[in-house]
Amino acid sequence: MKAKAVYDILEEYFRPDQCTDVVKNGIQYDNAEEIEKVYTATFAAETVINEILSRKEENILLFTHHPLPQRKAPDYKTSKISRSLLMKMKENKVSFFSYHIPLDRNGEYSPGNNLAKAMGIIPYDEFYFQDNVFMGVLCNSSFTTAYEVKKRLEKLIGHRAKLYSYGETFLDGGRIAIMAGGASNPDIYEYLAGKGVNTFVTGVTNPQKAEWVSKIHEKAKQYGINLIGGTHCSTEKFACIAMTDFFRKMGLKAEFIDEESDLYDL
Repeated sequence: MKAKAVYDILEEYFRPDQCTDVVKNGIQYDNAEEIEKVYTATFAAETVINEILSRKEENILLFTHHPLPQRKAPDYKTSKISRSLLMKMKENKVSFFSYHIPLDRNGEYSPGNNLAKAMGIIPYDEFYFQDNVFMGVLCNSSFTTAYEVKKRLEKLIGHRAKLYSYGETFLDGGRIAIMAGGASNPDIYEYLAGKGVNTFVTGVTNPQKAEWVSKIHEKAKQYGINLIGGTHCSTEKFACIAMTDFFRKMGLKAEFIDEESDLYDL
């Protein structure tokens, strides 16, 4: 399929012009005129790119949620794709496309909806308005306690999660809020309490990782909201898994490549 046709379909469906964002949306590196296969990933990790290059395929599109690698310890400064990898991608006709906020927006392929789907719970409303879109979902579930939610999340993501018990152990009517990745807005906790939601599943919850995280803990305590963290990468990856179906509907081969999550997020 012509690469431009793929990009046009992505733009028509996700409408980045309707979003605001702090990073460039869309094509990052256009290295192939034709696309034969798409790989999806949450971040533009070196391990993901090296895996693609090791397969010695050409006319490839890498589609990610984040256009850069995960930030790493100890300083967690913005990471970059190395120049050597970018040159190899060009030589092997591997193009790179990324949608941040357009993918975050609640919809069939969004992180929040797909994490809820993977957990077996049903969204009934949306919240968390940012960059001109809603990203979070309020869900009904059959869980009775926050501990059950944590256990289900751990089974799903394949590693430990973290529960900060700031509210009642028992869920109010089985209701749960989900905002995959990270939720820096401290105003949501008063909103959730007003909606009868006392348990919030997100990605980054370690108060030592960033100043904004410590602020959300203060608000969660104030309004009695349990926080459950599953890491940035692991809570968002289900959107990128779902995106393989988006590309298959175009008639393209598609495969998700996982990467190691940063447990310091917890």
